[in-house]
Amino acid sequence: MSRRTRRRFLRTALAVLLLVQAGAPLAEAQRRVLGQPILVRITGYLGPKHDKPILVTSWKVTRDRDIYDWHVVKLDVLSGNTAYFNIVTQLDFYSPAFSIAGDDKAVTAFLATPAGEMVVVIGYLRIDAALRVLMFDTVEPLPATTPTPGNREIHMARRKQ
Repeated sequence: MSRRTRRRFLRTALAVLLLVQAGAPLAEAQRRVLGQPILVRITGYLGPKHDKPILVTSWKVTRDRDIYDWHVVKLDVLSGNTAYFNIVTQLDFYSPAFSIAGDDKAVTAFLATPAGEMVVVIGYLRIDAALRVLMFDTVEPLPATTPTPGNREIHMARRKQ
């Protein structure tokens, strides 16, 4: 091996070593954050997927041995040092994504929700190498909203007058 080749090899090896060493603390920090319980508010519905509204993600979740399809419309992180898309990305690899547990009344209310009806779940989500679980605290139905006319409908109504 010539002196020039050896220098290139050493430079490349040193650069790779520095990159690996710099990335390790970032990965460890993210692992620590996602390993802690995160307080979340999840709005979504059980049952088959609909065309509307636009979904953030869809998860298969388990309770005992039963598997449920949960379609998430909104995911808010209420406490913790992470963003909702980090949670979605972390759970994309798993099917089922996690198990549900927690307050029996809340879990029963969630599972008794008719298919397609929106509910808001507040609970603690824990994601780490050995455990993925959402501990329910509260479950409430999302009140139905009255659709408001958009700009086009308002404009058309004015033209008809």
